[in-house]
Amino acid sequence: MIDAERRLLANALLDFSNERFVLLSETCIPLFNFTTIYNYLINSNYSYLGSFDDPRRIGRGRYNRRMWPTITLSDWRKGSQWFEVQRKLAIQIVSDSKYYPVFQAHCRPPCYMDEHYLPTLVTKICPQLTSNATVTWADWAGGGSHPTRFVRKDVTKAFLNRVRNSFTCTYNGGLSHICFLFARKFHPSTLQPLLEMAPGTFLFSKFQTTCGLRFFSQWMLAYLSSRFQLKNPKLRTPVMVGAVVVGGLAVAYSVKYKILSK
Repeated sequence: MIDAERRLLANALLDFSNERFVLLSETCIPLFNFTTIYNYLINSNYSYLGSFDDPRRIGRGRYNRRMWPTITLSDWRKGSQWFEVQRKLAIQIVSDSKYYPVFQAHCRPPCYMDEHYLPTLVTKICPQLTSNATVTWADWAGGGSHPTRFVRKDVTKAFLNRVRNSFTCTYNGGLSHICFLFARKFHPSTLQPLLEMAPGTFLFSKFQTTCGLRFFSQWMLAYLSSRFQLKNPKLRTPVMVGAVVVGGLAVAYSVKYKILSK
């Protein structure tokens, strides 16, 4: 998984306009609209990657003494695999050639690289770049190795507002009640109630009205541009057709939404 994460970051870094990089799972949902999330991250002085010293068997107990002296037990950290990093830290991650081979050689089950590599790496090379916190909320109250999974009946406005507004944290040296931008783990059955609540709870309607068509047009431009970079000519026609179909649906949705919102 870490190989995939590093490749994703490396590819995203090729676009010099990208300044923040977020890794989410398929069970994550946004807790705020795009504008709020964008402003929160782009104006932050730090990255958001949790890193802590866990003295338990599932923390320090996973340390392999063969990692010494490159990585010592006092360096060993644990954290969530879902992160948000700024460009400077992303470059450090993809360019690491000292610690990554050590993990590849000596981190085997019950050691899991996605829970230990990044937290340990950041602690070693640039702890000042991260807030040592995550912007992805999960409910671990049930214990076990996985957080609570939420289904359709769990999704209410009261529940979402509690996750969105009931915490206090530090943001750029001051206090903030926005501490989490995303949440997990949400079952596919939660999609319909989430969509129904989105306009009022997340203010998605504001984003769709003001930025929706612009967003889709920019996405289409990038997608169509990639069509000319395909090395296999046989793939170009299906990709172009797919782009046109998706683009047509996107524009149709945007127009439909504007008509219904009047």
